[in-house]
Amino acid sequence: MRASRKRMAMGMFHEVRGTVKKFVGTLIANRKLAAKGKVERMAGKLHGKIGKAQAMCGF
Repeated sequence: MRASRKRMAMGMFHEVRGTVKKFVGTLIANRKLAAKGKVERMAGKLHGKIGKAQAMCGF
């Protein structure tokens, strides 16, 4: 598997995981968990964008 595909897959995983954390945090009124979920989701989006840039460069 190419590095770009791995990075995009890892990004998607973190996006989903962050979305779940944010949802559960708001559901049980845990602001800290919701904030962690939001940060993890943003990190996942960043991983995905880096993966796309790597794919464009041929990595």
